[in-house]
Amino acid sequence: MQFVGICLAGLTGLWTARDALRRGREPGEAWLWGMGVFLALIVFLPIYLCLRTQSAGGAPKSQTTCRYCGASNDGDPIYCPRCSKQLKGAEAVHGK
Repeated sequence: MQFVGICLAGLTGLWTARDALRRGREPGEAWLWGMGVFLALIVFLPIYLCLRTQSAGGAPKSQTTCRYCGASNDGDPIYCPRCSKQLKGAEAVHGK
């Protein structure tokens, strides 16, 4: 019976870590959440689920496509990381 409880706690901790990674948490932080859930399921799982629902409504990450090479870029970069072409005008770069 204890083996089943340990397996359940381990699977729940693994799910928590993977869910945190999918939601954009840093890998170290995500695995700490998973370990906390594994070691103290009754304490850390409700805390994680409360924080998870609060952070779920955050702004989605924007994606822009380079008009020169077609690369998909996170955010709104000034230069394309793939082809190094300038994506914004001089006003955006120099703040004028």
